[in-house]
Amino acid sequence: MQYLARQRYLDGRDEFSPRRYGEKVRRLIADHLRVTGVELRVPPIELSAPEFMERVDANPDARARTRYMVSRLRTHITARIGTDRARYELFSARLEEIVQQMRQDFEQAATDLARLYGDITADVEETGPSLDPLTERPVYRALVRALEQEGAPLPSAEVDLYEAACLLTSDIAVLVRTPHFVTQADAQSEARKVSARNWSAGRASGISAAATG
Repeated sequence: MQYLARQRYLDGRDEFSPRRYGEKVRRLIADHLRVTGVELRVPPIELSAPEFMERVDANPDARARTRYMVSRLRTHITARIGTDRARYELFSARLEEIVQQMRQDFEQAATDLARLYGDITADVEETGPSLDPLTERPVYRALVRALEQEGAPLPSAEVDLYEAACLLTSDIAVLVRTPHFVTQADAQSEARKVSARNWSAGRASGISAAATG
C-alpha cells in the first residue's frame, strides 16, 4: 500500500508515512457515516471518559468485554506513547503480558486488565520540583528508567536529577528546531547522539558522577 501511495503521490521514501494521514482518514470515515445515515453498533468512546467502564460492563459476554478493553487500551497507549515514552512503554509491556496470560488464567488476566486500566487513567501525583508535563516530566522519567535499567542507584539529591531533566529538555528543544525534523532520520539520529554525549559528559549538572557515587 505504501509503495502504491508513493507512486501515486510521488512522495519520497523518507517523507511518506501512512500514520501522517490517519486522523484525516478517520474524519473522512466519520463524515461518510453521518452522510449515509449509518449508525455505529458500538460507538467508540475514549478510555478516559467517565462512562467508559459503564459501557464495557453493559456487555454480558465476559470475553467480549475483555477483547474490547484490550483493543481500547492498546489504541490509547499507541496514541500517547510519544508524549511520555518511558511511562507508556511500561503500560504496553504490561498489556502484552496480560494478553499472553489470558490463555492460562482468563479470570486473573481480566482482573489485571482492570488494574492496568485504573493505572493508565489515574491522575499521576508527581513529587519534587514542578516540571512541564509535556516536555521536562517525560525526560525526567526517561532518565530514572535509564538508571534503573543500568542498575545504577538514583542520585541521593533528587533535585540534581530534576535539573538534569530541565537541561536535557532545553538541549533537545534546540536540536529539534530543524525544519521537517520529524521526517529527517539523520537529524533525529544526530539529536540522540548529542543528547547522549551531553549526559555522558556530565552536562546534566554532575548527575553521572552522583549516580556512580
